[in-house]
Amino acid sequence: MDEIKKQIENTVYWFKINLKKVKILAKGKSKKETKKILKKLAEDKSQYAIILRVIIKVHKKLRYDTCILSFNFDNFQIKNGKLKRIHLDGKCGFVWFEKDWLLENGWNKKYISNVVHLLRNGKAEIIIPGINLYQLFGKN
Repeated sequence: MDEIKKQIENTVYWFKINLKKVKILAKGKSKKETKKILKKLAEDKSQYAIILRVIIKVHKKLRYDTCILSFNFDNFQIKNGKLKRIHLDGKCGFVWFEKDWLLENGWNKKYISNVVHLLRNGKAEIIIPGINLYQLFGKN
């Protein structure tokens, strides 16, 4: 697991999602670092675009008996020049990675974009309450 932790360079990603494409707005090691970048973008004409924040966390202890890594998704929108959290059904919450699955398949940055694109295209949704495992995500 230490190898996988070292491979995860950035732990916070912000994406701008519209009907045509997904664009990375900011990435970094903390919410504070990336939020500074977003404050500058808030002055831009990104009104009403959906902004998705992904926080990657490697947990010290197993969660739900098998899971060690999670993606936490939150949705935002720029309103009146400020970033406001919004709720979109099926598009916020956690996606979990099992420790055994990660050890077998390794880490790849593409996991982030795969989940973001599945959520954007409506091919998958985050079910709350429930455990959303990456290897099963979008295969319902």
